[in-house]
Amino acid sequence: MGKNEFRKKVRHRLIGLIHEFTENRTGAKPLLSVPVLFFFLALITACSLPGNQGAANSPAAGDLTDLEDTPAASPPFETVAAPIFTPDAGYYTSAQTISVSSATEGARIYVTTDGSEPTAASPAYTGPITLAGSATLKAIAVKDGMTGSGVTEATYAMDEDSPVVSITGVAEGAVVIGDCSLSAEASDTGEFDRLTLYINGVKVDETASPSVTCSWDTTLVENGSYTIKAEARDRIGNTAVDTVSVTVMNSSGDGVPLEYGDPGFDSGAVRDISLFVDSDNVPWAAYARIGEPDSGKGVLVKYTSGGWEPAGGGNFCAPGETGDDTGGLRLLVKNGEPFVLFRNNSGIFRVVTWDGLSWVQA
Repeated sequence: MGKNEFRKKVRHRLIGLIHEFTENRTGAKPLLSVPVLFFFLALITACSLPGNQGAANSPAAGDLTDLEDTPAASPPFETVAAPIFTPDAGYYTSAQTISVSSATEGARIYVTTDGSEPTAASPAYTGPITLAGSATLKAIAVKDGMTGSGVTEATYAMDEDSPVVSITGVAEGAVVIGDCSLSAEASDTGEFDRLTLYINGVKVDETASPSVTCSWDTTLVENGSYTIKAEARDRIGNTAVDTVSVTVMNSSGDGVPLEYGDPGFDSGAVRDISLFVDSDNVPWAAYARIGEPDSGKGVLVKYTSGGWEPAGGGNFCAPGETGDDTGGLRLLVKNGEPFVLFRNNSGIFRVVTWDGLSWVQA
């Protein structure tokens, strides 16, 4: 609709309103007062003037058609698609070749490899970037006539070194009985992930800490050989393993404590005794005898805080005479032959047999 046509419609509408309010069909007093009538006439005059002059330029009677004829604002510039890194950021065990691209055709890409913010003055991307070590890449994409992209960031962590792990709770070849403490320690130059303990391939404990300790009740398993394995893993996936083999040798009998002079060491008999003393780090010794002391049959054992050794002669010393400690002793008799199982202060077990002449480590 043109300006003149619009003015005509407004003028005709105002004249119609004047007729409605001033016409006295019933002889009543006109509804419009003289001031109001002059106001309407002024509006009609304004709409009649060419070029919308006079009152039409005032805020109260502005030309409403200006809104129709005002050109629309120019649309904003499109934004360049943000750069994309390939492969994705993450942890890697070897050098990586990184490609950078933008979905906007013809866009120019600027990349930094030191973690600084990229600008149009930064190095322009011309081809894949090879990273031999950890780095943070940042990139922007720009194109003439478009709004530049935001900054895209990607961090690549490289770690080719595996962790180090060792089992510390039990030694290779140890004989274990009852509750056995298993422990392992690990270290890593990168970001450590987890440490896991296995017994014969079955997971028994796992932790995110580089140190783990757990108790193994060997009475719940059959006597025999077992492999303890500790596996350390870092965040990238590098692993390290340590293993030890141990022998479980729990008593197959009823475990009745052995009394001094207790007879009954017939073929197949099994007896256990444990000695625990605590000397507050003062050297101590304990003795135990299996068999009938008056007949000279059996075995006499001397067990000290410094380790273990056989003893020829001496008297039986009742458990506890010199206190308690972490050391212990188990004595077994099978098929008429004594088997003595020692545990020293480090928790290491040894088995010895008596052949009538000397002690033999088994």
